[in-house]
Amino acid sequence: MSALQIHNTLSRSKETFEPRVPGKVGIYVCGPTVYDYFHLGNARTFTTFDMVVRWMRATGFEVKYVRNITDIDDKIMERARERGEPIEALTERMVEAFVEDSARLNLLRPDAEPRATRYVPPMLEMIAALEKKGLAYRGSNGDVFYSVRSFPEYGKLSRRNLDDLRSGERVAVEVAKKLRAFAYSKSDEFETSTTTAAPSRAAARPSPVMLLMPRRGEAGTTS
Repeated sequence: MSALQIHNTLSRSKETFEPRVPGKVGIYVCGPTVYDYFHLGNARTFTTFDMVVRWMRATGFEVKYVRNITDIDDKIMERARERGEPIEALTERMVEAFVEDSARLNLLRPDAEPRATRYVPPMLEMIAALEKKGLAYRGSNGDVFYSVRSFPEYGKLSRRNLDDLRSGERVAVEVAKKLRAFAYSKSDEFETSTTTAAPSRAAARPSPVMLLMPRRGEAGTTS
């Protein structure tokens, strides 16, 4: 069987895959942000890496497959507010739906599925360390920004000049700041996730997402 070749973004060429530890492979995949059901685009990503993991194991590699679950995020908090329910209730329901739909697609369960909310203390420690070293700064609204100019090789993979890159759209970068930066953490994301959101008239409005397949007991899909 021919060796696996992977496109190296840095060298812009295909290179033969050689694990750092002979015979062992670690794969970390960005998992779902559980504020809604996952759709076809999400399924493509998970199916692709499912195929990679299966191929590597079939060819004799010992694979440690990790896929995280983002269970605290702007979209999650907003959806919980819209539906008038605790964040944890929303995320638990969506995690269960994700697991169910993944099984229906015959996707392998990862060896580990770390949840973001269970690693908040280490995140805060890392952010504090970056601030102490002057590599990050806190904005007037409490959000923490990473100063990309403190990392000389930032933009190397994309081969883009730092001055040509747009400011992040996830949050508005403070105009007063001279250095280009991206949001490293948002202050409201680290508040307790068990707070019940205020009821909203939007809670009864169905989410305008395309479901991958009908939920059990439902007919058809939404668009």
